[in-house]
Amino acid sequence: DADGIADTDDNCLGLQNAPQRDTDGDGIGNRCDADLDQNCLVTIADLGLLKQAFFSAGDLDEDFDGDGIVGFSDLGIFRSLLFTDYTVNNPSGQANLCSPQ
Repeated sequence: DADGIADTDDNCLGLQNAPQRDTDGDGIGNRCDADLDQNCLVTIADLGLLKQAFFSAGDLDEDFDGDGIVGFSDLGIFRSLLFTDYTVNNPSGQANLCSPQ
């Protein structure tokens, strides 16, 4: 993904995520982690959590792009990940919350 991080160490495969931000500590980088309720599925429930954080500032789990505010760019990222099952499509090259046990 050309972010300078080897796939085995990359917490967000396929998407540039050089800072490797993982604010919830689940082993999946924020750039590809729209599973806000930590159940390994990106669903409408996660959209509700994103909605609650919309226009908030800070180092938040819902700030997927890392620009310091939850906004429309983050909504676009969320939309691209909606209905992803992280137990089937693991977005991280690292052991994480959704890795097979």
